Amino acid sequence: MIDSIQNIFVQVSDFLWSYIIIAVLICCAVFFTWRTRFVQFRLIREMVRLLLHPDKVQPDEIGQDELSMDVKVDGEMKHISSFQAFVVALASRIGTGNLAGVATAISVGGPGAVFWCWMTGVLGISTKYAEGLLAIKYRVHTSDGKMLGGPMYALERGLGCRWLGLTFAFCTVVASFFIGNMIQCNSISMMLNEGYHIPPLATGITIALTTCAVIMFGVKGIAKVCEGLVPFMALFYIGGCLWILGVNHSFIWPALKVIVTDAFNPQAATGGFVG
Repeated sequence: MIDSIQNIFVQVSDFLWSYIIIAVLICCAVFFTWRTRFVQFRLIREMVRLLLHPDKVQPDEIGQDELSMDVKVDGEMKHISSFQAFVVALASRIGTGNLAGVATAISVGGPGAVFWCWMTGVLGISTKYAEGLLAIKYRVHTSDGKMLGGPMYALERGLGCRWLGLTFAFCTVVASFFIGNMIQCNSISMMLNEGYHIPPLATGITIALTTCAVIMFGVKGIAKVCEGLVPFMALFYIGGCLWILGVNHSFIWPALKVIVTDAFNPQAATGGFVG
């Protein structure tokens, strides 16, 4: 029974990723890149200024008040800073996806898949920009100062499709139990078990309690934790990458040539998009 259900999910997943999702992602990325006038290059200066000096950034045409991250409740201003928003977003970008995702891409499409990982990364910036912009534009402010937003609110308030927003929210809740959380916890528990013989159950309980202690304080609690941890995590990640490149510096140029020459075949493109 379980094997039959698993086979059904595998077949549906393969069909979606092979024929539909990749095409949709590419079309959306190209459309948003063109529609935003190449936002991934055009707003680099403003991005840095917003991160370092948020008070000096000029309002966009959508309106400073509408896109402000500040919320006033009972005369008290409640918000998270631009840097905190940055590290919260960065926290989910550094880790399993960057390692396992690229490894999956190479295993599927060969070295050329790395080239398409780069291309989808660059084009995907515009899609992510559009997603974030819509999340802020159609978010709601509660009476206690909390901000609620995301695709479900954009679907409900922007498109007027409440049922579609509810469907998306339900699928997101279901997926949250199986996609990022389980993969990351499984990677951590396997590493600790193989390296230090720590039982996976103990690792799982520790991660669950630690996560609960953070998220119970809401987005501001998550932002404060990320503000303290993510910069060090990013430095270790970048430092590890530079160390690996330094140790294997003689292979960098040959690897780049293989990546570029092997990129233009269908298998490499598919592997890159999947990864």
